[in-house]
Amino acid sequence: MPGLTAAQVAAPRKAPDNKVARMLRLERLLGQGAGGVELKSIAAALGVDSRTAKRYLSEWEALGRPLSRTRSGTGRTLRYALPQEESSAPTLLKSLQKTRDELRKGGNLKHARVLEQAMAHFEKSSEEENIDFEGIYHIDHGPLADADPDRALLERLEKAIAQRRVIRLDYANPDGRKSTFDFQPFRICLRIGVLYLAGRQGRSPGPTRLLRIVRIRRCASLGETFAPPDFNPQDLYRHCFGQWSRQEGQKPEQVTLQLNEPWLRGYFEALRFDPPIRIWNQDDRCLARLQVVLHPDFINWILSMVPDAMVVEPAPLREEVQRRLKKGLEGLGRN
Repeated sequence: MPGLTAAQVAAPRKAPDNKVARMLRLERLLGQGAGGVELKSIAAALGVDSRTAKRYLSEWEALGRPLSRTRSGTGRTLRYALPQEESSAPTLLKSLQKTRDELRKGGNLKHARVLEQAMAHFEKSSEEENIDFEGIYHIDHGPLADADPDRALLERLEKAIAQRRVIRLDYANPDGRKSTFDFQPFRICLRIGVLYLAGRQGRSPGPTRLLRIVRIRRCASLGETFAPPDFNPQDLYRHCFGQWSRQEGQKPEQVTLQLNEPWLRGYFEALRFDPPIRIWNQDDRCLARLQVVLHPDFINWILSMVPDAMVVEPAPLREEVQRRLKKGLEGLGRN
């Protein structure tokens, strides 16, 4: 049986979100499938990051419970599982029972009762929620996302950020050129399925740069520390649409759209722009106003909704949409 994917180990709905509940959930995950479970799938199912998932695995072993590690697949991905003979036994609940008995013997009746109530709840939940997760979820990253970043590279970047270390990167630029430079890493950012490294190139004060992590070919720590600036990653994407961040000197513009179809109002109300979109009715028209940098991907998004959504202002944006629509129609006519 192949190893489980993130879809197959998704956490059950309404699962208690605390440490004991996660350890019980971890036991169920490790016991499913002889192929084992990847770390990123464990983290997704527990609702934590990969570093915290590793800590849960360490605590699992500290309880004296067995844990097997195997590597499989073309990338030799590390997978975790219970040894086959341990997979079906409720081992964690037995450990909790032992802890409860020790608390009673030590006279700590208050915490023993609390633990007993929790055990009863989880035992009942295990019976009621004995769900086969295979086939319930399907996770598709899409063609533009970084679905499988290099875990070793991410760990080096995480360490450099935590220790505020300057790193030297070999980077493949979008035009195919390769460059090597020193970099001060501030934060790893996930935007629309793509991982970026935010930081400053070189050592002099300058603008924040975003590097696509999948383009980093090599990362080496220089052992040199830096003092991080006052950095708020949310500022990178304020007034932005899509994956592109706002560059130095770029100013947002006020864009007003006329929404000509009723479904568009609900669609726009659900969009998460920063700052939020303002929507109102005026003279039997539904209008939407937002403050946004006019990146090409934003203009393409507007084009995809014409004629259901039309640009009211600014005039240069309306003219650009008209020009591109006309050019596209002319091209279709020639073909």
